[in-house]
Amino acid sequence: RTVLLVSHTNTAVDGALKKIGEFIDQEQLLKGKVIRVGQPKDPTLDKELLLNTHVERRSAELAERKEKLENELADLVPRVKEVSKIIDICEWTMEAQEDISSMEKELNILHTMNQNLEGTREELREHESLIDYWVEATEAAKIAQSHLVKISRSEELIKKLGLNKGFVEKKLNDISEELSEAELLLRKVEDIGWITRKWRGLPSPEEQSAIVEGLKKEFGKLGFDLDDINNQLEKACSRNTYLKNLLQIFRNKYQGEPKEILHLAEEHKKKIKDLQQCIRKYVAGYGVKSAELQSLFEERLFVLIELGLAQKKSDSLDDMLDVIKDAFYQATLMVKDVDVDQLRTEKEELNLQIQSIDSELKRIEEALKKVEELVIKDASIVATTLTRAYLKDSIQDRRFDTVILDEASMAPIPALWIAASVAEKNAIVVGDWKQLPPIVLSTHALSKKWLGRDIFE
Repeated sequence: RTVLLVSHTNTAVDGALKKIGEFIDQEQLLKGKVIRVGQPKDPTLDKELLLNTHVERRSAELAERKEKLENELADLVPRVKEVSKIIDICEWTMEAQEDISSMEKELNILHTMNQNLEGTREELREHESLIDYWVEATEAAKIAQSHLVKISRSEELIKKLGLNKGFVEKKLNDISEELSEAELLLRKVEDIGWITRKWRGLPSPEEQSAIVEGLKKEFGKLGFDLDDINNQLEKACSRNTYLKNLLQIFRNKYQGEPKEILHLAEEHKKKIKDLQQCIRKYVAGYGVKSAELQSLFEERLFVLIELGLAQKKSDSLDDMLDVIKDAFYQATLMVKDVDVDQLRTEKEELNLQIQSIDSELKRIEEALKKVEELVIKDASIVATTLTRAYLKDSIQDRRFDTVILDEASMAPIPALWIAASVAEKNAIVVGDWKQLPPIVLSTHALSKKWLGRDIFE
């Protein structure tokens, strides 16, 4: 009868199989009638019980051929890699010079962008250093503008006062003449009699004296008015002179009119704003360009490092370009006398050999798998772990008269069912129901029902 013996652990499988081996004669063992599938834990187990022993014995020629092919492959693969590397270097040197020139040109553009950026920053610093000057100049210009307005108003007032003064002076002259005539007439009427005055139509001394007094009062009032006008005129002229002096001081200090200085101050403020905007634009463009070149240089340098032509020194774009240039120079010297077409032919031939060896190795692997299946198929007693029993196709593909399930109390019931399903006639369940039940991590009711109970329960 054929028997499949499974247990939950490798140790149990080894123990049972070791005992069985004591009762089987050596001839049966040499024929592979009792087989241990899997890696044993017991180092004292008879090698004639191991699956690999019989597989290797039956497939000695295949194994020998496999080893020979693998050795050939081990010699061919490095040569293919070496030839491929040289071909890659040759192809790279044919195209790299133009790419390196382009990289150098792009890097020069980046340097120019950086120079423009630094130049603009320096210009901005120069303008920013004059901010205090132009703030002061702006305030001074505003004050000077107010002085101009005041000067204009002052000159209008001086002009008006001058006109008034002229008017009052003329009137004073006129009244002075009238007063002289009136006083002369007064003296005259005081010296002649009444009849003569009447005869000549002259006023009485009293009447003429009143006229003289009136003219004197008017003359005195106009004199006060003239003094007032002169005082106002003097103050206005003094104020005007003072304001003009202040304006001249401003002109001497800032070399321009208030309006011009205010215009220049606005231009200075606008220049700073334009420079700041220009710097932001330069920084953004420089950042994008720098990131693009950083990615490109690192990508190309990585290829050369993979080929063993270069080593990265730093993240500097200039350093990376120097390394790439040096690698190109070294590579050019390396492949100067290389016949690329001959190498391509050699590579093609080597690849064909490798493909042929790979194909033969696959056939040998398949044959070795079949040898293992054949050994298992020919065995009367197969011993293995429960897990391997349901994972290994060569066991699941055959039938056994009897399946013995050892240490069954610790095994999950579904795994026992699968192992028992290859039994033709009967299954024997062996185990201590007082041992630990199967290990179940889930607390779900269905898990406990189907996985947490032992087979005896």
